Amino acid sequence: MSRWLLLVSIGLTFVCSVVAQTAKAADDTAAAEVKAKLEALEDRIQSDASGLALGENRAYVDARLGSLACKSDKKLSVTLFQSSVGELINGLSAAEADAKGHPNRPNSEIKIALSIRPAILTTIAGCDGVFALESLYRTRTGTILRVLAQNLEPNGKAFDTNGLNSLLARSEMALEQKLTLFAAAQNPELAIKMLQESIRKGLSQETLGLLKKLFDKDPESANSLASEVLDRLSAANFSTELADIDNVTLAQAILSDYIKTKKPDVKELKFDDLAIRSLAQKLISYMLTASPGFGVQRFPAVIAIAEKLQPGSVAALKKMQKSGVPKSVAGYFDSDARKILTDRSTPDQMLSDAKRLSPDARPMIYQAAASKLAQSGDLTRANDLLNANFSGATLENAINQMNAAYASYLVTQARFDEAERFIDEFPESTRFNSLLNLANSAFRKDKVENKQFALNVLRKVRSLLPEHPDNPTELSQFMQLTNAFSAVEPDEAFATIEPLVSQLNGIAEANAVVQGFQNNFNVRSGEFELAVGNPYGFLIDPTVFRLLSKSDFERTLKLIDSFSRREIRISFRLQLAENPPK
Repeated sequence: MSRWLLLVSIGLTFVCSVVAQTAKAADDTAAAEVKAKLEALEDRIQSDASGLALGENRAYVDARLGSLACKSDKKLSVTLFQSSVGELINGLSAAEADAKGHPNRPNSEIKIALSIRPAILTTIAGCDGVFALESLYRTRTGTILRVLAQNLEPNGKAFDTNGLNSLLARSEMALEQKLTLFAAAQNPELAIKMLQESIRKGLSQETLGLLKKLFDKDPESANSLASEVLDRLSAANFSTELADIDNVTLAQAILSDYIKTKKPDVKELKFDDLAIRSLAQKLISYMLTASPGFGVQRFPAVIAIAEKLQPGSVAALKKMQKSGVPKSVAGYFDSDARKILTDRSTPDQMLSDAKRLSPDARPMIYQAAASKLAQSGDLTRANDLLNANFSGATLENAINQMNAAYASYLVTQARFDEAERFIDEFPESTRFNSLLNLANSAFRKDKVENKQFALNVLRKVRSLLPEHPDNPTELSQFMQLTNAFSAVEPDEAFATIEPLVSQLNGIAEANAVVQGFQNNFNVRSGEFELAVGNPYGFLIDPTVFRLLSKSDFERTLKLIDSFSRREIRISFRLQLAENPPK
């Protein structure tokens, strides 16, 4: 190599090294900035949470913050979990006192035990299953202990006039077994003993999962306990009473798992064949004697079990299923129709198979076949199929679905201008989703070349919406549009959502007053319960804040700060902390 070439080579190597180091330094700086922002966000959450009125709300926030800290700061995580359990005890004590002082109000102690306490302990268990299990026993109030003791008595049901005690006992058993699963997974040396003890305590919807986890640790013990579980199920009651529903659900889960195709080289939990067939007969007999319409959602799974284990019962089950299902939705519960839809058949095969279905189940197949034809580009044949089998409003709805499928086909072919013209011919009420898909797909295809096209389409979508949403569906559409704008033009995303906050604040305040007046458990002491889902009266997809924060973290925090209620701000900040921008 000549001296000149050697010098060039050395120079290039040096430049590449400098570039790589510069890029790494930039990445490290960006990561450090994100980390600092998230730490500041978590500090703000914890500070705000101290002002919450309800102990269970403070407990819920501490549990989620502890879960966030679990991997990066174990010591902080332990402190937050301990605080969470202490606050949960305070919340339960306050609710118990409130129930004694106001007998006409709902029993908040039981409600907390049924919904909030499981959410808190399960969150903790994701990081520390043993502590969560210990905390389960520690937070069992006098009411929970009495209910559990009563549930073990032969005549316990006689004292449960409203079924609430039975529901609490079932919930407590399922929660204990669920937490045991976490603890066993995280502590192999304790796993076998914990799993064995939990299974022997009682049956719940979590029992099959416990058996499988035990099989991983001790196959012989798991198979022995599996036989015990089958014996207990064979002797258990199957009925519509709350205390017995878990028996039905567990039996169905075990039987469904048993009939799955097993890999020959994989060792799995073993159930006795004769005992399984006996349990299948019991479940099928129960389904055939239940009231028409009861457990309609169970029939597809039970029919599949019967086909493998009790084929002589299949016809009777299908007849029972049909008698309990309204004609308008018969196809959704018809096991033969569902099989056609999941077999990935061609449109011609689907139409051929539909001939053997009941007339009530065929329309769903025709609609699916037409959509497949449209998605392959054959709009004419799809249209002919629908016109031959539907009429009136049903035909109009079917054509709308077919058109959406064809628009999707054009989009996948990158025929964006043609797709836009086609969608513009839709009734205005059906354009939203298709235009949104068009804009998102075009922008993903080429973020530079197609940016203006996507932006114009999204502005067209905005013109379809009112100034402010009038119902939950329109609010959801505003959120979807905000998400789409976030990728294409963040300023327009903020401009879409920011004007809505005042309206949402009004809805939340009104909802708090109304629910409080009606003694609704979602509001206690004038404060929304954070762990019960969506009590505010409106729903915002947390993805919105994550996408907005990617372009402007501080503006996103200001947006969250503009919500007037502390609970809502904390909830949205938690969602952002748990799903940070990437």
